[in-house]
Amino acid sequence: MFISTDPTAERHKKSASATEPRPDSDLTQSSLIIFRGPSTDTSPADTSNSPSFTFTSDSNAADSHFSDTERERLRLMHHYTLHTAKTLAEISIPADRDQTIWHNFAVELALENDLMLHGLLSLSALHLALSGISKPRHTILAIHHHDLGLALFRPYLTNTTALAQNYESIFGFTCVVMLYAFGIQRCSESTANTIEKVHQILTLISNSRPITKSHMQALRHSRWSIMMMPEPYPTLDERLPDEMEAMLAKLLQRASITATTFSQAETYFAVIQGLRYVLILTSTPRPPHVTLVIFPMLSPAKYWDMILNHDPLALAVLANYAVTIHRLRHSIWLEGWGKEMVDAVHAILAPEWHDCIEWAVNETRVE
Repeated sequence: MFISTDPTAERHKKSASATEPRPDSDLTQSSLIIFRGPSTDTSPADTSNSPSFTFTSDSNAADSHFSDTERERLRLMHHYTLHTAKTLAEISIPADRDQTIWHNFAVELALENDLMLHGLLSLSALHLALSGISKPRHTILAIHHHDLGLALFRPYLTNTTALAQNYESIFGFTCVVMLYAFGIQRCSESTANTIEKVHQILTLISNSRPITKSHMQALRHSRWSIMMMPEPYPTLDERLPDEMEAMLAKLLQRASITATTFSQAETYFAVIQGLRYVLILTSTPRPPHVTLVIFPMLSPAKYWDMILNHDPLALAVLANYAVTIHRLRHSIWLEGWGKEMVDAVHAILAPEWHDCIEWAVNETRVE
């Protein structure tokens, strides 16, 4: 399971082959001994049910042993199927739908495609690290498998035919990367501040939009379709609770007086509308993961530049979006992120902007 320069190439699998003695060979009974069941005068058909044991020569004995790397990967897959898969289902699959897709289908894909296999191994290792189990060691393993997965993923971005042929694995790996992005920031020794970390995570999610949007029909006919939002979709004119409507009104008012160019105003109004839509979605029985993907995918690229530049209104929108992440705080992948984002924005904004994030501050006080 290593990097392949051709994403369409089938995985090469080794098959064990038995050593066949030749009539003119020096192979003796001491190097290949076959023990069968108790000797009786039965027919071949009767002896076929007898136990048999084959002892190979010393030269082949080494092939029967697992390497440390193989054992490590088996251990990670064991942990994935027992524990990690459940955490993925909880955050991505509605409660009234089949919860086994991450246990069964994802593993089937991993056995066919090294890309998906490295993705699952990276999440398994990261889950162990986030759980406090040999954190440094498992963090290194998570990064290692993530990097190997990315190396296999990149060629698909320029090979649309191969992407279409392997779409289910590509989509699964994309989902894996989204949660990995949140989790690895908790384990790595990054010197970036919270806003920089969030920018990295959310732009990564935003950049995955073409994989979903340009292959929507493939997704609808895939087993991953269970993760799609059920129709009918909500509309922007749906009424939200009064405190949310008041917060959105403040943001719109600030946008109307803060924007100095048409482009800036367009970006402000787009992200405020995106925030409204996400709040509507989270006020209805929708899959929890829509919180993670809808807002980043709806937001214009210019918005992420504003975040890095600490634009006050852009940060205020981010803080209010963070409330939806805070509501998923019981997931090991998102634990603590929502409140940390709100606190970071509050520390940056001048006091005259605090009224725009008052709702977010109050909501994230809830533990």
